[in-house]
Amino acid sequence: MNSRYEGFPNALLEAMGVGLPCVSSDCSSGPSEISANGQYALLFAPGDQVGLAAALVQVMADEGLRARLGRQARESVIERYSLSAVLRIWDEFFSTVRRVPR
Repeated sequence: MNSRYEGFPNALLEAMGVGLPCVSSDCSSGPSEISANGQYALLFAPGDQVGLAAALVQVMADEGLRARLGRQARESVIERYSLSAVLRIWDEFFSTVRRVPR
């Protein structure tokens, strides 16, 4: 994903969620958070064409890296963004709010 700006990059999240190894620009919000600071996807600086090319070559040349990135990306997305994970966060939030004195 070669973006200069992102909010919450659903395309990156969806690709990671199905276990694809991903390369993304590290724009100001989104990719770094979703990829755990580059742990689950290779990141490069926005506008850095050399960095993009290097990351793509790295992923294409290394079968083990592709497999690891894809597997870890999928596990991470399921752990943090699946329906059950999000509902658990909401339940914790509402439990906290109920305890606040009015």
